[in-house]
Amino acid sequence: MHGGQQPFATDGKVIKMTSQLLASPCCTMVTTSGIARVFAMLAALTIWPASAADAPEAAERFTHVSGINLADLPSFDELASRFGISPVSQSGDAAEHEARVCYQTLDRKAVLEFFHGEVNWGFRLRTPMRNDRQCLPSAALGGSSISVAGIKLGMRKAAYAQLVGKSQKGPASHSENVFQYVHTLTDSELSAMSERARKSGYPQSEIVDLRHWDVRITLSASFAQRQLTSLRVVRVETN
Repeated sequence: MHGGQQPFATDGKVIKMTSQLLASPCCTMVTTSGIARVFAMLAALTIWPASAADAPEAAERFTHVSGINLADLPSFDELASRFGISPVSQSGDAAEHEARVCYQTLDRKAVLEFFHGEVNWGFRLRTPMRNDRQCLPSAALGGSSISVAGIKLGMRKAAYAQLVGKSQKGPASHSENVFQYVHTLTDSELSAMSERARKSGYPQSEIVDLRHWDVRITLSASFAQRQLTSLRVVRVETN
């Protein structure tokens, strides 16, 4: 896990954001019993290869926004440290549970949300709505021209397609693109991950089974009058 992150409790393939959220002074999360595969999930959250092929780089460029990298799984504490303390809202339970926090630019022309779900984590860049009073204005966001690999609110749909590619599904007012690749750990990464997990007291697993991880990055965009009003980026990594 990057940046000294703490491991999450898991149940099967379910990634639970418990230790990060419970550490936050502004929020809590319901946990799920069982850590049968926590060691397996720790691999995906701990190690990122030093170099990546063109396909992973092409996908991962969309997971960075305002200095935040989704692969690092930033906690709400870290978001609060960077952008300020903003209320955390929660919805659903068990597999449907999701916690989110939102911020807005000082000119109140753009909103940036971060969310943690059961098996996914991500962010949403969108235009403001009437009920955004709980979204803390943050100077750290800069102006309203927040960019995600060149994608900005208000850009034309044709320009968006040039950056992302042709929409894989959805009506004219929506665009969805999915990027997938396999994240393969090197021998040294696999050994280092195993040693860290052992020192942390997590159950040992067949190390060879932890070498390959499936990464799925989904971009969902909404348009009004062919101009971008919302971009949702979701990243999932499973073994």
